[in-house]
Amino acid sequence: MTLAAVTGFVAAWYWLQASKLPLEPAWGAVEPGDAEDAHMGWTAGMMKAFIDSAELNKKAARWTAASVAIASTAGMLALFA
Repeated sequence: MTLAAVTGFVAAWYWLQASKLPLEPAWGAVEPGDAEDAHMGWTAGMMKAFIDSAELNKKAARWTAASVAIASTAGMLALFA
């Protein structure tokens, strides 16, 4: 397996993990009785999930860039070999 393929698979794994993050409310084990507090718990949980997903997407994009750079370099070197 080539290095470009390995880095591509790593990128794909990060994107898969970014898409599988659970959405959990921020209130913990017991839902608060107040509707506004419950809503804020879900909102905070969504924000955390979005931030975590964005971090994984950023890693995936960097691994994809590395994969493309490696494959492009290999292709250019093959032209001159």
